[in-house]
Amino acid sequence: MSVIKRRLWLESPGIDLSFILLPAWIVSIVVLLVPAWREEGSVLTGLQWLLLVMVVDVGHVWSSLYRSWLDARDRAQYSAHLLWIPLLCWLAGVLLHSLGGQAAFWRALALLAVYHFIRQQQGFLKWYRASDSQAEQKYHLLDMAALTAGALHPMIYWVTHPGREFTWFVPGDLPEWTGPLALGVHDASRVAWIGLLAGWLCKEAWLLSRHGLIHWPRLLLIGGTTLSWNVGIVLLNGDIAFTATNCLAHGIPYIALVWIIQARRARKEPDQTLWRHGPRRKSFLAPASAALLLSIPVGFAFLEEGLWDALIWRERESFFGLFHAFFEGLEVTGIAASPWLVPLLALPQATHYVLDGFIWRRPEKTRESPLVPTEGIQ
Repeated sequence: MSVIKRRLWLESPGIDLSFILLPAWIVSIVVLLVPAWREEGSVLTGLQWLLLVMVVDVGHVWSSLYRSWLDARDRAQYSAHLLWIPLLCWLAGVLLHSLGGQAAFWRALALLAVYHFIRQQQGFLKWYRASDSQAEQKYHLLDMAALTAGALHPMIYWVTHPGREFTWFVPGDLPEWTGPLALGVHDASRVAWIGLLAGWLCKEAWLLSRHGLIHWPRLLLIGGTTLSWNVGIVLLNGDIAFTATNCLAHGIPYIALVWIIQARRARKEPDQTLWRHGPRRKSFLAPASAALLLSIPVGFAFLEEGLWDALIWRERESFFGLFHAFFEGLEVTGIAASPWLVPLLALPQATHYVLDGFIWRRPEKTRESPLVPTEGIQ
Protein backbone atom coordinates (compact mmCIF):
# COMPACT_ATOMS: atom_id res chain seq x y z
CA MET A 1 0.00 0.00 0.00
CA SER A 2 1.40 3.39 -0.96
CA VAL A 3 0.43 6.61 0.71
CA ILE A 4 -0.92 9.28 -1.65
CA LYS A 5 1.40 12.26 -1.93
CA ARG A 6 -0.28 15.65 -1.78
CA ARG A 7 0.21 19.18 -0.53
CA LEU A 8 -0.80 19.23 3.14
CA TRP A 9 1.07 22.16 4.61
CA LEU A 10 0.22 25.84 4.86
CA GLU A 11 3.89 26.85 4.51
CA SER A 12 6.20 23.85 4.80
CA PRO A 13 6.52 20.73 6.97
CA GLY A 14 9.24 22.33 9.09
CA ILE A 15 7.39 25.60 9.70
CA ASP A 16 3.97 24.04 10.25
CA LEU A 17 5.26 21.37 12.61
CA SER A 18 7.53 23.68 14.60
CA PHE A 19 5.17 26.60 15.09
CA ILE A 20 1.59 25.48 14.42
CA LEU A 21 1.07 21.78 15.07
CA LEU A 22 3.63 20.65 17.65
CA PRO A 23 3.60 23.44 20.30
CA ALA A 24 0.49 21.95 21.93
CA TRP A 25 2.12 18.51 22.06
CA ILE A 26 5.49 19.75 23.30
CA VAL A 27 4.18 22.00 26.07
CA SER A 28 1.76 19.30 27.29
CA ILE A 29 4.54 16.71 27.50
CA VAL A 30 6.93 19.13 29.20
CA VAL A 31 4.32 20.08 31.78
CA LEU A 32 3.69 16.41 32.53
CA LEU A 33 7.42 15.71 32.90
CA VAL A 34 8.39 18.64 35.15
CA PRO A 35 7.30 17.88 38.73
CA ALA A 36 7.09 21.51 39.86
CA TRP A 37 4.88 22.41 36.90
CA ARG A 38 2.38 19.62 37.38
CA GLU A 39 1.91 20.14 41.13
CA GLU A 40 -1.57 21.14 42.27
CA GLY A 41 -1.71 24.82 43.13
CA SER A 42 1.54 25.66 41.33
CA VAL A 43 1.88 29.41 40.77
CA LEU A 44 3.66 31.25 37.99
CA THR A 45 6.93 32.92 38.86
CA GLY A 46 7.54 36.46 37.68
CA LEU A 47 9.68 35.39 34.73
CA GLN A 48 7.20 32.68 33.74
CA TRP A 49 4.42 35.26 33.76
CA LEU A 50 6.57 37.62 31.69
CA LEU A 51 7.21 35.01 28.98
CA LEU A 52 3.92 33.13 28.90
CA VAL A 53 1.43 35.90 29.55
CA MET A 54 2.98 39.18 28.44
CA VAL A 55 5.21 38.06 25.56
CA VAL A 56 3.20 35.17 24.09
CA ASP A 57 -0.41 35.74 25.14
CA VAL A 58 -0.69 39.52 25.11
CA GLY A 59 1.95 39.72 22.37
CA HIS A 60 -0.09 37.50 20.04
CA VAL A 61 -3.08 39.79 20.55
CA TRP A 62 -1.06 42.75 19.32
CA SER A 63 0.43 40.76 16.44
CA SER A 64 -2.96 41.03 14.74
CA LEU A 65 -1.88 44.61 13.97
CA TYR A 66 -0.04 43.09 11.00
CA ARG A 67 -3.37 41.82 9.64
CA SER A 68 -5.13 45.13 10.12
CA TRP A 69 -3.75 48.60 10.83
CA LEU A 70 -0.16 47.93 9.73
CA ASP A 71 -0.92 46.30 6.38
CA ALA A 72 -2.11 48.54 3.56
CA ARG A 73 -4.22 45.86 1.89
CA ASP A 74 -5.97 44.77 5.07
CA ARG A 75 -6.34 48.33 6.33
CA ALA A 76 -8.24 49.24 3.17
CA GLN A 77 -10.30 46.05 3.09
CA TYR A 78 -11.36 46.23 6.74
CA SER A 79 -11.42 50.00 7.22
CA ALA A 80 -14.99 50.00 8.54
CA HIS A 81 -14.35 47.04 10.86
CA LEU A 82 -11.29 48.76 12.32
CA LEU A 83 -13.48 51.64 13.42
CA TRP A 84 -16.75 50.14 14.59
CA ILE A 85 -15.47 46.94 16.23
CA PRO A 86 -13.27 48.71 18.86
CA LEU A 87 -15.99 51.30 19.47
CA LEU A 88 -18.74 48.72 19.95
CA CYS A 89 -16.50 46.51 22.12
CA TRP A 90 -15.70 49.44 24.39
CA LEU A 91 -19.33 50.58 24.63
CA ALA A 92 -20.48 47.03 25.38
CA GLY A 93 -17.80 46.73 28.05
CA VAL A 94 -18.81 50.02 29.66
CA LEU A 95 -22.45 48.93 29.65
CA LEU A 96 -21.65 45.56 31.21
CA HIS A 97 -19.37 47.13 33.80
CA SER A 98 -21.94 49.82 34.66
CA LEU A 99 -24.92 47.51 34.99
CA GLY A 100 -23.34 44.33 36.35
CA GLY A 101 -20.04 45.52 37.78
CA GLN A 102 -16.63 44.02 37.18
CA ALA A 103 -17.95 40.49 37.71
CA ALA A 104 -20.32 40.73 34.74
CA PHE A 105 -17.66 42.34 32.57
CA TRP A 106 -14.97 39.74 33.26
CA ARG A 107 -17.40 36.86 32.84
CA ALA A 108 -18.47 38.10 29.43
CA LEU A 109 -14.86 38.64 28.36
CA ALA A 110 -13.80 35.19 29.61
CA LEU A 111 -16.63 33.45 27.74
CA LEU A 112 -15.73 35.40 24.60
CA ALA A 113 -12.10 34.35 25.04
CA VAL A 114 -13.05 30.66 25.36
CA TYR A 115 -15.12 30.94 22.18
CA HIS A 116 -12.21 32.64 20.40
CA PHE A 117 -9.70 29.97 21.47
CA ILE A 118 -11.94 27.16 20.22
CA ARG A 119 -12.70 29.01 16.99
CA GLN A 120 -9.00 29.37 16.25
CA GLN A 121 -8.56 25.60 16.34
CA GLN A 122 -11.63 25.15 14.16
CA GLY A 123 -10.19 27.66 11.72
CA PHE A 124 -6.92 25.77 11.45
CA LEU A 125 -8.84 22.58 10.75
CA LYS A 126 -10.83 24.25 7.97
CA TRP A 127 -7.64 25.56 6.38
CA TYR A 128 -5.82 22.26 6.51
CA ARG A 129 -8.68 20.35 4.93
CA ALA A 130 -8.33 22.38 1.71
CA SER A 131 -6.34 19.45 0.26
CA ASP A 132 -8.76 16.75 1.39
CA SER A 133 -9.70 14.04 -1.06
CA GLN A 134 -13.32 13.21 -1.85
CA ALA A 135 -13.14 10.31 0.58
CA GLU A 136 -12.05 12.66 3.38
CA GLN A 137 -14.57 15.38 2.59
CA LYS A 138 -17.39 13.07 3.68
CA TYR A 139 -16.07 13.25 7.25
CA HIS A 140 -15.55 16.98 7.70
CA LEU A 141 -18.37 17.19 10.23
CA LEU A 142 -16.88 14.35 12.28
CA ASP A 143 -13.46 16.02 12.22
CA MET A 144 -14.92 19.30 13.46
CA ALA A 145 -17.02 17.57 16.12
CA ALA A 146 -14.04 15.60 17.46
CA LEU A 147 -11.86 18.72 17.66
CA THR A 148 -14.58 20.85 19.28
CA ALA A 149 -15.43 18.17 21.83
CA GLY A 150 -11.75 17.87 22.74
CA ALA A 151 -11.80 21.51 23.85
CA LEU A 152 -15.40 21.87 25.01
CA HIS A 153 -15.42 18.90 27.39
CA PRO A 154 -12.57 20.34 29.52
CA MET A 155 -14.46 23.63 29.77
CA ILE A 156 -17.58 21.80 30.97
CA TYR A 157 -15.39 19.99 33.48
CA TRP A 158 -14.04 23.35 34.66
CA VAL A 159 -17.42 24.97 35.35
CA THR A 160 -18.91 21.82 36.94
CA HIS A 161 -15.92 21.10 39.21
CA PRO A 162 -15.23 24.12 41.45
CA GLY A 163 -11.85 24.38 43.04
CA ARG A 164 -9.68 24.94 39.98
CA GLU A 165 -6.41 26.56 41.07
CA PHE A 166 -6.27 28.82 38.02
CA THR A 167 -8.42 31.43 36.32
CA TRP A 168 -8.89 32.69 32.80
CA PHE A 169 -8.55 36.36 33.72
CA VAL A 170 -9.64 36.95 37.33
CA PRO A 171 -11.08 34.70 40.08
CA GLY A 172 -14.70 33.85 39.42
CA ASP A 173 -14.70 34.96 35.79
CA LEU A 174 -16.10 31.61 34.63
CA PRO A 175 -19.35 30.42 36.22
CA GLU A 176 -19.44 27.61 38.77
CA TRP A 177 -22.22 25.08 38.33
CA THR A 178 -22.76 22.41 40.97
CA GLY A 179 -25.38 19.85 41.82
CA PRO A 180 -26.73 16.64 40.26
CA LEU A 181 -27.72 18.33 37.00
CA ALA A 182 -24.24 19.79 36.57
CA LEU A 183 -22.60 16.43 37.13
CA GLY A 184 -25.05 14.84 34.73
CA VAL A 185 -24.16 17.35 32.02
CA HIS A 186 -20.47 16.71 32.66
CA ASP A 187 -20.90 12.94 32.43
CA ALA A 188 -22.88 13.29 29.22
CA SER A 189 -20.20 15.53 27.71
CA ARG A 190 -17.50 13.02 28.64
CA VAL A 191 -19.40 10.17 26.99
CA ALA A 192 -19.99 12.29 23.88
CA TRP A 193 -16.33 13.32 23.74
CA ILE A 194 -15.03 9.77 24.11
CA GLY A 195 -17.51 8.51 21.52
CA LEU A 196 -16.59 11.20 19.01
CA LEU A 197 -12.88 10.66 19.58
CA ALA A 198 -13.22 6.91 19.13
CA GLY A 199 -15.30 7.35 15.99
CA TRP A 200 -12.80 9.82 14.57
CA LEU A 201 -9.86 7.48 15.24
CA CYS A 202 -11.71 4.61 13.56
CA LYS A 203 -12.38 6.84 10.57
CA GLU A 204 -8.70 7.76 10.30
CA ALA A 205 -7.73 4.08 10.50
CA TRP A 206 -10.25 3.22 7.78
CA LEU A 207 -8.97 6.00 5.48
CA LEU A 208 -5.45 4.68 5.89
CA SER A 209 -6.32 1.04 5.29
CA ARG A 210 -8.76 1.66 2.46
CA HIS A 211 -7.31 4.67 0.62
CA GLY A 212 -3.76 4.99 1.93
CA LEU A 213 -4.54 8.49 3.24
CA ILE A 214 -2.56 9.99 6.10
CA HIS A 215 -3.31 13.63 6.85
CA TRP A 216 -0.65 14.48 9.42
CA PRO A 217 -1.74 18.10 10.04
CA ARG A 218 -5.27 16.98 10.84
CA LEU A 219 -4.07 14.21 13.14
CA LEU A 220 -1.65 16.47 14.99
CA LEU A 221 -4.09 19.37 15.24
CA ILE A 222 -7.02 17.42 16.68
CA GLY A 223 -4.75 15.32 18.88
CA GLY A 224 -2.80 18.32 20.16
CA THR A 225 -5.96 20.29 20.91
CA THR A 226 -7.43 17.39 22.85
CA LEU A 227 -4.20 16.75 24.74
CA SER A 228 -3.37 20.33 25.74
CA TRP A 229 -6.87 21.30 26.88
CA ASN A 230 -7.28 18.12 28.94
CA VAL A 231 -3.80 18.30 30.47
CA GLY A 232 -4.07 21.97 31.43
CA ILE A 233 -7.64 21.92 32.72
CA VAL A 234 -8.73 18.39 33.66
CA LEU A 235 -5.66 16.29 34.45
CA LEU A 236 -3.64 18.95 36.30
CA ASN A 237 -4.79 21.70 38.63
CA GLY A 238 -2.15 24.40 38.73
CA ASP A 239 -1.59 27.87 37.35
CA ILE A 240 1.63 26.91 35.56
CA ALA A 241 0.14 23.92 33.77
CA PHE A 242 -2.94 25.81 32.64
CA THR A 243 -1.14 28.98 31.58
CA ALA A 244 1.59 27.13 29.69
CA THR A 245 -0.77 24.85 27.77
CA ASN A 246 -3.25 27.66 27.20
CA CYS A 247 -0.93 30.45 26.08
CA LEU A 248 1.74 28.57 24.14
CA ALA A 249 -0.60 26.26 22.23
CA HIS A 250 -2.72 29.24 21.19
CA GLY A 251 -0.31 32.15 20.86
CA ILE A 252 2.60 30.56 19.01
CA PRO A 253 0.51 29.20 16.09
CA TYR A 254 -1.24 32.56 15.74
CA ILE A 255 2.04 34.49 15.58
CA ALA A 256 3.34 31.90 13.10
CA LEU A 257 0.39 32.52 10.79
CA VAL A 258 1.00 36.25 10.90
CA TRP A 259 4.67 35.59 10.18
CA ILE A 260 3.86 33.39 7.18
CA ILE A 261 1.56 36.00 5.67
CA GLN A 262 3.93 38.90 6.20
CA ALA A 263 6.82 36.97 4.71
CA ARG A 264 4.76 36.08 1.62
CA ARG A 265 3.49 39.59 1.15
CA ALA A 266 6.91 41.11 1.69
CA ARG A 267 8.30 38.95 -1.10
CA LYS A 268 5.46 39.72 -3.50
CA GLU A 269 4.31 43.24 -2.56
CA PRO A 270 6.95 44.88 -0.38
CA ASP A 271 5.33 48.32 -0.66
CA GLN A 272 2.10 47.02 0.87
CA THR A 273 3.60 45.67 4.09
CA LEU A 274 5.44 47.06 7.07
CA TRP A 275 8.46 45.03 5.95
CA ARG A 276 9.73 47.00 2.96
CA HIS A 277 12.45 44.44 2.45
CA GLY A 278 10.88 41.29 3.82
CA PRO A 279 12.72 38.04 4.43
CA ARG A 280 13.46 35.67 1.62
CA ARG A 281 12.36 32.09 2.07
CA LYS A 282 15.88 30.94 2.95
CA SER A 283 16.05 33.50 5.75
CA PHE A 284 12.49 32.94 6.95
CA LEU A 285 13.64 32.05 10.46
CA ALA A 286 16.50 34.54 10.62
CA PRO A 287 16.83 36.16 14.07
CA ALA A 288 16.54 39.62 12.51
CA SER A 289 13.21 38.70 10.91
CA ALA A 290 11.89 37.31 14.20
CA ALA A 291 13.03 40.39 16.11
CA LEU A 292 11.32 42.67 13.60
CA LEU A 293 8.07 40.73 13.74
CA LEU A 294 7.95 40.52 17.54
CA SER A 295 9.26 43.93 18.53
CA ILE A 296 6.08 45.89 17.88
CA PRO A 297 3.61 43.40 19.46
CA VAL A 298 5.81 42.84 22.51
CA GLY A 299 6.34 46.58 22.89
CA PHE A 300 2.60 47.21 22.90
CA ALA A 301 2.11 44.25 25.26
CA PHE A 302 4.60 45.79 27.71
CA LEU A 303 2.77 49.12 27.50
CA GLU A 304 -0.61 47.48 28.04
CA GLU A 305 0.49 45.37 31.00
CA GLY A 306 2.29 48.35 32.53
CA LEU A 307 -0.94 50.35 32.48
CA TRP A 308 -2.91 47.42 33.88
CA ASP A 309 -0.45 46.97 36.74
CA ALA A 310 -0.06 50.64 37.61
CA LEU A 311 -3.77 51.43 37.46
CA ILE A 312 -5.52 48.21 38.47
CA TRP A 313 -3.51 45.21 39.68
CA ARG A 314 -0.55 46.75 41.56
CA GLU A 315 1.23 43.37 41.60
CA ARG A 316 4.41 43.57 39.47
CA GLU A 317 6.14 46.82 40.27
CA SER A 318 9.52 45.15 39.70
CA PHE A 319 8.65 44.90 36.00
CA PHE A 320 6.64 48.08 35.62
CA GLY A 321 8.35 50.47 37.98
CA LEU A 322 8.31 53.30 35.46
CA PHE A 323 4.54 53.07 35.14
CA HIS A 324 4.10 53.01 38.91
CA ALA A 325 6.38 56.00 39.29
CA PHE A 326 4.47 57.94 36.64
CA PHE A 327 1.11 57.37 38.34
CA GLU A 328 2.51 57.68 41.87
CA GLY A 329 1.37 61.24 42.34
CA LEU A 330 -2.04 60.76 40.73
CA GLU A 331 -5.22 59.87 42.53
CA VAL A 332 -6.12 56.69 40.65
CA THR A 333 -8.51 55.08 43.12
CA GLY A 334 -11.56 56.70 41.59
CA ILE A 335 -10.24 56.23 38.08
CA ALA A 336 -9.56 52.52 38.63
CA ALA A 337 -13.12 52.02 39.86
CA SER A 338 -14.69 53.91 36.97
CA PRO A 339 -16.74 51.83 34.50
CA TRP A 340 -14.85 53.09 31.47
CA LEU A 341 -11.24 52.33 32.42
CA VAL A 342 -11.28 48.53 32.69
CA PRO A 343 -13.14 48.10 29.36
CA LEU A 344 -10.67 50.53 27.79
CA LEU A 345 -7.65 48.61 29.04
CA ALA A 346 -9.25 45.33 27.91
CA LEU A 347 -10.10 46.77 24.50
CA PRO A 348 -7.10 45.15 22.70
CA GLN A 349 -8.26 41.69 23.80
CA ALA A 350 -11.94 42.30 23.03
CA THR A 351 -11.14 43.78 19.63
CA HIS A 352 -8.81 40.89 18.83
CA TYR A 353 -11.50 38.31 19.65
CA VAL A 354 -14.12 39.98 17.45
CA LEU A 355 -11.92 41.25 14.62
CA ASP A 356 -10.37 37.82 14.10
CA GLY A 357 -13.75 36.57 12.96
CA PHE A 358 -13.42 38.84 9.93
CA ILE A 359 -9.73 39.05 9.00
CA TRP A 360 -9.24 35.26 8.98
CA ARG A 361 -12.52 34.34 7.34
CA ARG A 362 -12.14 32.02 4.37
CA PRO A 363 -13.57 33.45 1.13
CA GLU A 364 -16.85 31.84 0.08
CA LYS A 365 -16.94 29.43 -2.87
CA THR A 366 -13.18 29.12 -3.17
CA ARG A 367 -10.61 26.52 -2.29
CA GLU A 368 -7.76 28.99 -2.27
CA SER A 369 -5.64 29.43 0.80
CA PRO A 370 -7.61 31.10 3.60
CA LEU A 371 -4.43 32.78 4.78
CA VAL A 372 -4.42 35.30 1.95
CA PRO A 373 -7.38 35.11 -0.49
CA THR A 374 -5.27 35.74 -3.61
CA GLU A 375 -2.38 33.48 -2.64
CA GLY A 376 -2.48 29.72 -3.11
CA ILE A 377 -0.86 27.30 -0.73
CA GLN A 378 2.54 26.59 -2.23
